[in-house]
Amino acid sequence: GHLGSGGGRVYPRFTDNEDSTVRDNRTGLIWLKYGSCFTGKNWTEALTAANSLANGGCEGRLSDGSSVGDWRLPNANELASLIDYGQSAPALPSDHPFSNVQYSTYWTSTTYVGNTSYAWTVNVNSGQGGRYTKGTDNYVWPVRDE
Repeated sequence: GHLGSGGGRVYPRFTDNEDSTVRDNRTGLIWLKYGSCFTGKNWTEALTAANSLANGGCEGRLSDGSSVGDWRLPNANELASLIDYGQSAPALPSDHPFSNVQYSTYWTSTTYVGNTSYAWTVNVNSGQGGRYTKGTDNYVWPVRDE
């Protein structure tokens, strides 16, 4: 980002909404601030967990007024949009406001076309995309639209 006259960035990449959500100002997507509300879910469980998230969720942290059905599992492009390939451990922009991000693999909602028993994943430690069988346990990082 460019520096303004005051030395601060004019357009920060992320806005912490102070309700356990973070807005990505580049994509307009709203992400759960906490990267480890849901651990050890297979793909079907991950879809359900994300779709079931609502205000009061994530151990009472979420206070955004959202309803069941507002949140979803991000698709491969959405989750990849968070990755900064110049960073690692985690491969997120250096000014990111997320917390409890696991240096591990997160599910996307995108099924692998070559074998539909697999779905795409993103390893937030390295930034690498991959695919796992849908029975594997991975992390869940829900997203919603504004």
